[in-house]
Amino acid sequence: MDLTIYKIRVLIANKFKIWATEKNIDKWEHSKNIKWLSRMLMDVRADIRWRAAVALYAIDWQPKNNKEKAAYLAANLEFEEIDQLGVPAIKSLMLVLHDKESSSSHASVIKALGKIGNKRAVPMLIYMLKNGENYFGVQMAAIEALEKIKDKRAILPLIDEFKYGASESRYQAVIKALSVFGTKAIVPLIDALRYKGIYTNINRCAALTLGEIGGTKVIAPIVQRLYDSIEDRLNDSNYSLIFVAPYYIEALKKVGEPAVETLLNILNDEKLQKTDIHQLIINALKEISFKVQDNKNLIDIIEKFESAPIFRD
Repeated sequence: MDLTIYKIRVLIANKFKIWATEKNIDKWEHSKNIKWLSRMLMDVRADIRWRAAVALYAIDWQPKNNKEKAAYLAANLEFEEIDQLGVPAIKSLMLVLHDKESSSSHASVIKALGKIGNKRAVPMLIYMLKNGENYFGVQMAAIEALEKIKDKRAILPLIDEFKYGASESRYQAVIKALSVFGTKAIVPLIDALRYKGIYTNINRCAALTLGEIGGTKVIAPIVQRLYDSIEDRLNDSNYSLIFVAPYYIEALKKVGEPAVETLLNILNDEKLQKTDIHQLIINALKEISFKVQDNKNLIDIIEKFESAPIFRD
């Protein structure tokens, strides 16, 4: 079909829908007309969906099922309880996300999709994470929704968020979201930890997320990144280790007791005599010791290190 003819037909159809929902409301009470009007609640145009909802309200229409109820609520941009309708509400919510005119409601829609928790919403949520209007809280809502749904397709897009100069609260939201994936996220996070480039937040946030996930598998990659930083310091006197090392040590502290032996080994490394991170490690070990039941031996070791000449100087 010729594109011009198609556009004309669409225009005529839309104008008729608008006329039909504005005028002749008294004629809609016929059952066949009500059925057609209820279908208009799922129209691609937001203004037509809203006009259909107004017309249905005028004739005291009642939805037959959750799908119709969700379509009616979404057409009126009412999202407070729509998540309680479950999966039947997803399509109606998706339609709202396609409307630029409804951008101020997108965050509410995304929150509802997160509460519903169905994986059908994941591709759209990832799209909104990348392209949503953040001044309406859309991207933060997408992060939280993806955390609730826990679909592994969200892992790499969430890690990509570490590249951008976002607020610390947003970084923390991404770290929290990724940590719920557990071991599924370890390999891509290790890849991010090894990243070398201009986006230094990638290393920091990847390390902190690995620390949140915990377990013995995350220790070696974090330690390797710490030693890479130490090498950078040793090779460049202008390189300040204090700006990067705390994040890797903080990550090991989050791992907790499984990282104690590793932290002690780092303290015994002679290279640390030329660095400025030994006190950071001591502080991390102290915090871990508070959570260890049989901690007397660990406390004695910490005190021994603190009394050494290198730590007193």
